Amino acid sequence: MDIYLLEELPDLSHLIVDPIRHIAIEVYSLIAIGALIGVTITVLYLYMGRNKMGILQEVTHDKDFYRLKKEREKIQAKIDKIQDIMASGGDIKQCEKQLDKYIEKLHEIDAEICERVI
Repeated sequence: MDIYLLEELPDLSHLIVDPIRHIAIEVYSLIAIGALIGVTITVLYLYMGRNKMGILQEVTHDKDFYRLKKEREKIQAKIDKIQDIMASGGDIKQCEKQLDKYIEKLHEIDAEICERVI
């Protein structure tokens, strides 16, 4: 039987340490890739959710704005008719009351439009 001195024994530690190190690196790499994928999916989900809500808000805003614009046009047409009646010599007091009422509504609608635009 041969007796080896400690210095003469071959170093076999790399046979155990290197595979464990490689496995650990691969596991950490997979964890990091999984975390990146998870973060990416979360960010995309949040962005898409906000984007959809933003689109819905814009459509609703456009509908309200369109409705207010139509109301304003109708009231402006009524004001124009009343002014025509006043110019032709109609009942001034009655026309002034109606005119004041419609002008007040017009100012309310203008204020609401300004709130929505800002």
